[in-house]
Amino acid sequence: MSVKDNKCDSNDVYIRLRIHDGTHNSGWGTTKRRNSSGCRGSYVSWHGLHVTNDARIRGVKVEVCVDDAGSDTCRRSAYIAR
Repeated sequence: MSVKDNKCDSNDVYIRLRIHDGTHNSGWGTTKRRNSSGCRGSYVSWHGLHVTNDARIRGVKVEVCVDDAGSDTCRRSAYIAR
């Protein structure tokens, strides 16, 4: 996974997966992977990540957010099913 911050402000951006296993309506989120570099235009990347769950993982959504004041501004991808 990788995320890039394009806006010159003091708000971090982060990326994570929303895991859908049939037990939670909106899925549950993996660890937030942050980019705090601001507008320097650099990606922060993570490799070799994995997720496990006792229940069967039915699909995922990629969620990218701006960590702004109040509730974060987030966008989610379409549902990706296996």
